[in-house]
Amino acid sequence: MVPRTRVVLGLMILSLAAAVISGRQLFYNLTYAWVALVVVAFFWSRMAASGLQLRRQPFSTRGQVGHIFRERFFLHNKSRWTKLWVEIGDLTRIPGYRATALTGLGLVGPSDLVGHQGSYVADNLGRNQSESWDVRTICTRRGRYPLGPTEIRTSDPFGLFPVTQRLPVRQNVVVLPPMVRLRAMGVPSGRLSGGEAIRQQTHQLTPNASTIREYAPGDSLNRIHWKSTARLQRLIAKEFEFDPLADVWVLLDVWHRAHFEGDGIHRRSEPYSGPFPSPDDPTAGLPQSTMDYAATIAASLVFHFIHNDRNVGLIAYGRSRLVMQPSRGQSQLQKVLESLAVIEADGNYPIDEVAKIEVPRIPRSTSVFLISPSADAEVVEAAAALRALHRNPHLILIEASSFGAREGSAALAEDASRRGLRTTLVRYGESLPAALRSV
Repeated sequence: MVPRTRVVLGLMILSLAAAVISGRQLFYNLTYAWVALVVVAFFWSRMAASGLQLRRQPFSTRGQVGHIFRERFFLHNKSRWTKLWVEIGDLTRIPGYRATALTGLGLVGPSDLVGHQGSYVADNLGRNQSESWDVRTICTRRGRYPLGPTEIRTSDPFGLFPVTQRLPVRQNVVVLPPMVRLRAMGVPSGRLSGGEAIRQQTHQLTPNASTIREYAPGDSLNRIHWKSTARLQRLIAKEFEFDPLADVWVLLDVWHRAHFEGDGIHRRSEPYSGPFPSPDDPTAGLPQSTMDYAATIAASLVFHFIHNDRNVGLIAYGRSRLVMQPSRGQSQLQKVLESLAVIEADGNYPIDEVAKIEVPRIPRSTSVFLISPSADAEVVEAAAALRALHRNPHLILIEASSFGAREGSAALAEDASRRGLRTTLVRYGESLPAALRSV
């Protein structure tokens, strides 16, 4: 019961008491007026809440840090009564949720409410009328978040009996980690011994044409084998195989003892008030978390190698074993990014043990990128062991002391460099393209 309702009920009781004590008609009339007001307001509020239908439609179920996630809301009045006002409260808890409602070309205004929740108010919504508006959200941290719950709030004209309807969560949005372009970074040659092509057919065009087949609708002209076409008098297409290049593996350390989060970090359940990233500089708002840095580095490496037409795989031992076999193309990139969006530092195995378990499944001459914030010397030993087994290790150490941890990886990086291992040290706030230039 809201305070004004208590005031009205109190005045009604006082008027009734005064009427009984004094017997004056004025107090009886006041009592009748208060009763009529309460009854009318009560039934009005129930009619105002009836027949409302709300639907939210995201333009995509995926967002990415630094990009804008868009939704469209539809509010429909199915009752015969005109709604004087209806407020829509969006309780989505995406970090950095600063929504801007748009209707047509007119700007309604930014929602800088408590908790950065989106809100919209529709007025004079007549029978069978609808309103729609767009909500734009700047994504600031990777993860999977529920869209909602959403509240529909309305009341009688006097505000005595507010009514709230809460709609449950029906969809989730996955915010992918940011990716930075590593233009200055090279690509390992990865040539397989003997130079023999991999006997695996691919829809991509490579220098290795293996066989011919009947032309299929959608095949490009450069797939057509013209000599066979002329001889057989029908269109014949070429089949290709992968280039003889070794795979690239990204080995991500998610051991819970290795990672660190600073005291000033904005948790996923809290409103975000830090700097907002952008597509031009997606790492500007990266939190003070070694896990988020590791996920961003892994995503950037995978994007870089897939962009250069290489097979890339991912290994991470969190609560469950995650092994994504090497592949190429946009579908592989999306699968890796979705895994990196939700991965957490909750593993029970350090990266050196993971490397020992998985190295028999990694072919010789394969490039292995080990990403870890650990200050344990076993990380360097794991990279050295991979090199001794004829793999090509690349050690990327995240300096945890720059995030506020007691121990860091600077000494390990120096030791690894002295042993001839390719090593890169990444610090908090450092430009990732510049830091990874030496990889």
